[in-house]
Order: sequence, then C-alpha cells, then structure tokens
Amino acid sequence: MLTDRELKKLHNNPPGANKRYTDGNRTGFGVQVTPSGTITFYLEYRINNKRKFPKIGKYPFMTLKQARDIAYEWRQLVEQGIDPKEHLNRIKKEAIEREERENARVTVQESCQSYIKYKVLKLASEKAIIGYINRDILPHIGHKKVDELTKLDCRKLVEQKAERFPNMAKKVLGTLKKYLTWCQNQGYITSNPAESIKPSNINVLGNPRGLTSTSRERALSRDEIYCLWNGLDSSGIHTTLKLALKMLLITGVRPGEVLGFSMAEVEGRWWTIPAERRAKTNTPHPVYLNNLALSILKAAQEHNTALQSGFVEDAKNVKLFGSGMKPGSVHSLGQAVRREFRKAKLAIKENRYENLLDFFVIPSTDKKTWTPHDIRRTVRTQLSKMGVNDEVGEAVIGHEKTGMSAVYNQNTYKDQRRDVMTEWNDYLKKIIEGGGT
Repeated sequence: MLTDRELKKLHNNPPGANKRYTDGNRTGFGVQVTPSGTITFYLEYRINNKRKFPKIGKYPFMTLKQARDIAYEWRQLVEQGIDPKEHLNRIKKEAIEREERENARVTVQESCQSYIKYKVLKLASEKAIIGYINRDILPHIGHKKVDELTKLDCRKLVEQKAERFPNMAKKVLGTLKKYLTWCQNQGYITSNPAESIKPSNINVLGNPRGLTSTSRERALSRDEIYCLWNGLDSSGIHTTLKLALKMLLITGVRPGEVLGFSMAEVEGRWWTIPAERRAKTNTPHPVYLNNLALSILKAAQEHNTALQSGFVEDAKNVKLFGSGMKPGSVHSLGQAVRREFRKAKLAIKENRYENLLDFFVIPSTDKKTWTPHDIRRTVRTQLSKMGVNDEVGEAVIGHEKTGMSAVYNQNTYKDQRRDVMTEWNDYLKKIIEGGGT
C-alpha cells in the first residue's frame, strides 16, 4: 500500500522513465511518476469494455488521503455503471449553466427600465405609468429578481397602496400586470404571478369587495349646470381652470383632451383632436366649435400669459388651458372641484350658504359629488334629452363604434355633428341663462 514516506522518496528519487505504482489493494488506485519527479494520482477501471486511467490530482498539492478518498468515490460510481470522468464533466457543465442562468436573471429594477424604454415612452399615459412604477412598484420589489416574484408579493404591493388610495391601487395593479406580461413575453419569467389577481382579491379595510368598483352614473342636473357655469365666474379657482371646465361642458370631450388644446389643432370652426392625444381610441376626433366654444377660446387667448408675453415663437402650439407648451393637469382640475365641494359643505354647516351661486357646485346629502369627467356624461345625457339619436350622440362626444357597426357603418356624421353642436349651443344657453327647470 502506498504511503506518504514512499511518495516523498519517489518525488526525490524518481525513476528513469514513466512508471506506475499501485496501491496494492486491487481498487485500481495508484500513482504515475515521471523522471522529473512529478507524481500524479489516478484510478484504473474498465467501463463499457474500455480501460481508462483518469487523473485524480498531483502530489503534494493533493494529499494521499484526499486522493484515496476521491478514488473510493469514483470506484463506487464505476460499480454502478457510471463513468466518473463523464459524471464530473456533467456536473461541471451543469454548474456553468446554472451560473449562466443566474447571470441572465434580471431584477425588477433592471427589467422595468427596459419596459419603460420599449413600451411606455411616447404613450399618452407615459407620465402616469412611470409614476406608478417609480413610486409604487420599485420601492417594494425593485431589488428582487423578476423570476422570484410571487403572487403574494404582487398582492401585498397593491394592498399597501390601497390602504390610502384605493382608486390608484387599481391602476397600480393594472400597470404591474402589463409589466409582468411583457417580462413573460421577453422570457424573463415563465408565468405572470399577478395574472390571476382581480381587484376583488385585494384586501381593503372596510370594503369587502376589495378594489371592485361600480361604473359611475353621475350626471349634472340642469340646476347644477346653471350653478357650474355662473358660479365659476365668481369662484376663486384659477381662470384657466374655470375656462377649461366651461369648455368641457360645451364640447363633451375628455378633460385631458381639453387641457391639451392648442390652436394648431383648429381649422376653421373644426377642432380635430389628434389620435396621439386620444389614448383610449387612438383615432382623431373632430369637434365643431359653436359660438360658446369660440367665446371660451377667445377668453383663454386673452388670459394666456404665454401668448400675452409676446415672447412665444410658436403661438399656435401654446396650450391655451395649460402652461406655455405644457398641457394643463387633469389632477389639478379634479382637485379644484373636490375643494369646491368641501368649501360649500362647510359653508352649509356653518350657516354661511346664502346664494346658489356662492359656489359652482351644489352640495347635497342625497347626491354624490361630481368629477370633471362626469361633465362628459352630462353632455351625452342632455343630447339624448334633446332628441339626438344614439349613433350621432356617441359620435359627437367621441365614442368609437363597436361591434358590427364599427365594421359596416363608416359614416363620420360630420354634418350631423355640426348641427348638433349648434343646437347644443342654444340649448345650453337657455340653461345657463334661465337656470334649471
């Protein structure tokens, strides 16, 4: 049997030619010694009718005991019909593949940057989506590998937002789902952990239905329209917001579409909202500018500080209901309405509510507050009361055709739009001049 003493002797006094020395126990373990004194441990075995002598290691960098232990493990594999060298090569290959897979894994932070770059930039909702990602998603899971995310991680993230802002939490959930679907399509993950999460699955304290919401049905009454138009004149909100609210009532378009208005979109008496500013439909929408609309635009031009300064090179692209070249804020518009409701309710509570037009809203215990978007529903409701048929009414406020009508009915109703907006001008004037009925 080989000993350390014998190996040292062979190292110091090597043979004149390559020579093998066995361990003497018929295990196939031994050493090969070269004339230079290099000693290499090996294991001799036969597998698949082939005789092999794979190297184990070199002495003295590997001790005799270490080499003998490895040889014993290899011999056990041979007895099971497994080639030790092939087994080791397979293990090394698997280790390299694991390392490559680990290096290829990306964090939520890294993948979100790519998602924004390729799928979010240039969208009409770009600012909102980036806000949800940076403010609500990355602080909670940005450090995690995407393929480590669980359904629980996703649900808890949304529930934290829902504690204070349930309406925004629903949008965060939608953003998270779309982002993870993109990750799945890119091959970062095999399945989307948030895919099956529904708004009703989100736990919200005091709301058994979670984030599930019902469709809003709020429309302003004739009294409220009268109060809105005339109360705005004496209200303390910014003039730009006053004019924007009136423009909403005249045109029936979405708040963001009014707030991004510029004269570059106007030709004659037609205002065409470009497709890129209509994220929901991605189609242009022509709006006939009746006399009331033209009067609001004139007032907006006279009030707009960017235009009045005289230093604007591109006056046509100034946002009349915004700030310079920047559109107005939908959030600010909604906040102004909410603030007015709070002020009016406080006035009633303190017995300071003297006149219907002290505020541009009418607080009521049996009616919910309205939002700027509800003005759009109000216009559509009033058009029906005027006798405008549904197809033309939908076209006037910019709703897209659906179903078979979208395929076969290619009428744009341009003449009808003009006629309806002219009639709406007179109808609305009667309301705002005479009050509700």
